[in-house]
This record gives sequence, C-alpha cells and structure tokens, in this order.
Amino acid sequence: MKLSIIICVYNTAVELLDECLTSIRNSTLETMDYEICMVDDGSDIDYSALLGRFDVRYLKTENRGIFSARLEGIRMAEGDYIAFVDSDDTVSFNYHAPMVAMAERSDADIVYNDWAFRTRNTRYFCKGDSTVMSDVSADGDDTLLAFVRHEGRQHAYYVLWNKLYRRELIRPLLTELAFASASEERFNYSEDALMNFYLHKNARRIRSVHSGYYFYRLHDGQTVGVTSIGKLHSQIRQMSYTLSKMQTNIGKNEHFREISEHIEGWKRLMARTHYSHARANGYSELYPYIKERYGVFSLQRSIPRDG
Repeated sequence: MKLSIIICVYNTAVELLDECLTSIRNSTLETMDYEICMVDDGSDIDYSALLGRFDVRYLKTENRGIFSARLEGIRMAEGDYIAFVDSDDTVSFNYHAPMVAMAERSDADIVYNDWAFRTRNTRYFCKGDSTVMSDVSADGDDTLLAFVRHEGRQHAYYVLWNKLYRRELIRPLLTELAFASASEERFNYSEDALMNFYLHKNARRIRSVHSGYYFYRLHDGQTVGVTSIGKLHSQIRQMSYTLSKMQTNIGKNEHFREISEHIEGWKRLMARTHYSHARANGYSELYPYIKERYGVFSLQRSIPRDG
C-alpha cells in the first residue's frame, strides 16, 4: 500500500467530517493504493452511521489530545507514505496522488503541496507564501535549514497537513515524540512544528509539487485563538518548550550556527507575538513569564515584518 491518510477526530460536526472524507474518496488516488486511518480522540458524537459509508480503519481512544491521537494514527499506518488531514478540512481532487508520484520519482522523504484558507463563503489563496509560489527543494543538511530559515513567519513550513512523509522517516520518531507528549500535557499548540523539526532534521531530500490545494477551514471552533489568560499561558509554555527542544537537538549539521540563529530569531518572534497578545488582553502578569520562557531581556510588540 502506498499511502496512509491519518484523520484525527474530536467532536467534529458530522457534516464537516462527511465533507472531508468525501473529498478524499473523490480524489485521483487509486482505491487499492491508500487507506484512511481515523483516530477518534474520545468524541461524544457517534460517527457509526457516517463511517458505514466509507472504508475507514477506525480507532477510538480516551481523550488525550490531538498530539497523542496523531501518534496513534502513525502506529496504525501501513502505507509507504503518511499524510495528515484535519477532520474539518478538505482536499482538491488531485492533491495526494501527485505527491506520492513525486516521492517515488525523486526518492524524497517529504513532499510539499499547495494550500489555501477556506471560510464559510470564500477561499483565500496565499500567493505570498513561498511554498505555493515557488518550489521547495533541499538535500542533506539543507533540509533542516529550509525548515527554520523563515523563523516561524511562514506557517506552511511548520504544519503537517500540506505534506507527505515517508513512513520509514516518521516511525522511528515515535519514542521521542511520545516523550514530548508526556512532558507537555495536552500538547495542542506547537506540536506540528516539533514533529516537523525532527522530520526535516532526519530527511535526506525534500521536494514539492503544485497539483492542487489543501483547504484549511477557518471557523470559531479552532483552538489557536487567545480566549483566556490560562490559554495564553499554555501557548507560551508549549511554544517555548518546542523551540528549546529544537535548539538542543540540532545535532551534527554543517549549518549548525545558522540554524541555531534562526531558532533564536523564532524565539524573539514568539516573544513579541505573545507579549502583544498579553498586552492587548490586559494580562500584564504574564510579562515576566514570557521573558523567562523565551530568554529575552525586554519585551517588544509585534512589528510589520512579523506577518
């Protein structure tokens, strides 16, 4: 089997999950070449009627958060390659098949593809993003440099859903990633970036295709917004943990110094971002915590180039 598509579900509306699964089933993937592995992270919703219409490998677990659910999905996967699709998103009809073809043709460990934001009424194509407007290509030690060089400003490098991964690359990381999950309870803010750091560090070759779009849905139910001081505190803790893990796990790389400098730049970006959120919401008690976690001596608000 060539491809395992991992979908993690937690109380996703049935109609959105239906749309997600339908978009995959209507794609150009050959039925015998892929599987859908769905991990239900302790949902209260009964999806049995919906799943009866789709050929899906289904596992229900206790609610432990998205990061743990993704690790379960990786353990389930039997394909040569792995892709992730969020349960409320969709893909265009020719999305994954060209990624598999590129991986096989070029012997790439990671393949990028294009993406767009989707709202209730429209779609936003991100023409300023370099993964969409140009090719992503790197070999050897350059793969990790390609990952960190934008210092957190182009999120398409750090998410999981616009990429294809060789299963042999990702499976050996389960122990390391499980440790991270245990260290950070409810690891649900920067988990994509941490996983991608290790994957790009170990990848021999990354390539890209421009065959279609992953449609990332923007709606009120998402978890990245700042809705309370507790949530912002958790985001600061998780992001600073992720960046510290990156800094201490670069390993032997000919671009070690440059990579380290980019990670430090990423820390400064996140310090500005979280300080701006704290200031806007009146959470001044978080200022010392931001300084401590990101290792900065003074706090500055976000600047235009932060994006």
